[in-house]
Amino acid sequence: MTQKTNEGEVEKIKRNAKKIKKRMGIPHHQALDMSAIEQGYSNFRNLLNSFQPKEKDERNKMEVPNSLPRPLTFPYKTLGSPDGARRPNVKVPIKIHQELGRVLKELYSSLEFNKKGHKAVSIIKSTLDDWIQLEYTSKTELKDELYFTIYYGDTDYPSDPWPTDKRKMELEKLVEVCRKLLKNSYPSCSPIHSLNKRLDQVLKAIHNWPLNKQIKGLKEVKGQIAKGTLIYLKKNQRKPAILLSHDTVNNLIYCYEDAGPAVLAREEITVARDQSKVKKFHPMRLSLPYGKWFCENGAEVLFNRDYIPIWMKDKNGKVHQIDPDTNVVNVDNPVFYFNDGSTPWGGNQSTFVKCKNILLSWNVSNKTSLLLKALDDSVIKGNANNLKFRKRTKIFP
Repeated sequence: MTQKTNEGEVEKIKRNAKKIKKRMGIPHHQALDMSAIEQGYSNFRNLLNSFQPKEKDERNKMEVPNSLPRPLTFPYKTLGSPDGARRPNVKVPIKIHQELGRVLKELYSSLEFNKKGHKAVSIIKSTLDDWIQLEYTSKTELKDELYFTIYYGDTDYPSDPWPTDKRKMELEKLVEVCRKLLKNSYPSCSPIHSLNKRLDQVLKAIHNWPLNKQIKGLKEVKGQIAKGTLIYLKKNQRKPAILLSHDTVNNLIYCYEDAGPAVLAREEITVARDQSKVKKFHPMRLSLPYGKWFCENGAEVLFNRDYIPIWMKDKNGKVHQIDPDTNVVNVDNPVFYFNDGSTPWGGNQSTFVKCKNILLSWNVSNKTSLLLKALDDSVIKGNANNLKFRKRTKIFP
């Protein structure tokens, strides 16, 4: 890229590099490159070249081409892609994956109410999660405790149904940071091109995201729907959801459906006539297992898509309830039952049957976990923030 750089900008990037170095614990030269990338440069050397003109000598005329790996990509199989996919033939430093994960998790959380952008970020996260698992096959290099937190896990980033122009610009900048990190970490190849297309989808979704629909002086809508009401989603095959709150100023419905928390316009839902069914509504995200941990004491723990424990089986085979606020440590070789491309709430019937059969084999298919019981507290509070269990104050085993 061609752009003029002044001395003040160079110093600003250097100061930011010190913060990145301290936060990520990486070498200073890598932090300089990351700081330069955030400001739109390909790396720190590119920044200096735009500040100090190249000397016209023979050495600067010679350019050494980057060596590309052979083969350029490797095939691999995933649950959501039975025909297989491809990944770059590169082992990217874990610190770079952590920075990519930090950016993507912020985007994922911030785009919670932007369906198209949220789905595109989810696919990118899932893809990179597959790649790092294949790049680091040894648990001495990448321990499970760290691996589980890089592209998934709880975040404290806020989400807003109607972001301001300033926030939209901040999110667009995060997309470009992600694009630069990918460009400087992986060779140009088909898998990277596919991720860049997904990033283009995220940018488009952010750009087309409407601003706050609230109109000054707008009167509240009559007939506020009570918390805990069973509703159906009109555009989603009339799937059930439980209402957490009804914003009568903006006429928005905050609810919890099978896929998790959602925000809808009032006209997108209908109230169930038979409210007795609300007690039988068990959202799939809270009740179905996403995978299983094997603990060093012989116990097994089923966890949901948000890596929150839902059931525990001791070494004698007896099944117990487990507090969702529990941090399960020292696990080995976890198994997963589906991925973001084959979710049961997305309509994948085989995944749904598989997860239900697992609960049947544990004799808990008709029982209520402590995590599911926490949904009652969400109804009382009018939001689902308590279902994230970020603190994890208890330790198991």
